Amino acid sequence: MKLSLPLLAQAALSISAALLAVSAPADPAPPLFTGDVGLGASWTEPAPRGARLRVNPIPYLDIESGRLFVRVDTAGLKTLTLGDGTLDLVGQYRTDGYSGANLGRRPDSTPLGIGTLQVTPWGGMLVNALHDFGPSHGQLFEASYFPEFDFGPLSLNPEIGVEWQSANYTRYYFGASGSAATNPVAGLLAQLQLSGPWFVTAYARATWLDGGLRRAAPDLRSRAFSDFVALSYRF
Repeated sequence: MKLSLPLLAQAALSISAALLAVSAPADPAPPLFTGDVGLGASWTEPAPRGARLRVNPIPYLDIESGRLFVRVDTAGLKTLTLGDGTLDLVGQYRTDGYSGANLGRRPDSTPLGIGTLQVTPWGGMLVNALHDFGPSHGQLFEASYFPEFDFGPLSLNPEIGVEWQSANYTRYYFGASGSAATNPVAGLLAQLQLSGPWFVTAYARATWLDGGLRRAAPDLRSRAFSDFVALSYRF
């Protein structure tokens, strides 16, 4: 039986394709997540006078995996596209609990709600509306603006914003009777690349307590502070 040249060419092409399919390396699996993972420590000075300074070891996570994310103190699920970001279902870790000799003990709140992070050419805008499913049963609303400034391996994100706290929240945590609070906040996030994927991140934030809140609860400081520092590895 005599094979024609076209049939031989077709057979050669088929064999070559099969060999290439067998020998070609499989596409690498996508990473489970991307972002920064590390360890650090946080310091919190509660607003009530006499409350103990809180110093806690913390995991540092700033990661994304598909629609899931953790951004330091906030974990969430991205849902709908919204502007320059997404509408998210979020939960927060807050160090607003405290204890003191004459104050008893207040556990941390358990805020859950909705939020969005809008990433624009002029910086980031973070907005969260939360309900405390912990003991205060209060509500929280926060909005902050973070421009970014890069200086080689150092990036700086100053923060300016406001936090609103409902009367239930201020009653439980500050002993204020029927007084909601609108508190200005300011902070600075700094991140320094040490070498390759290793980074040091530091954050300091001050909250100026509402004047009406301090009149309703005179044992409060005029400001409350929270800070952290962490060493992380970028994946």
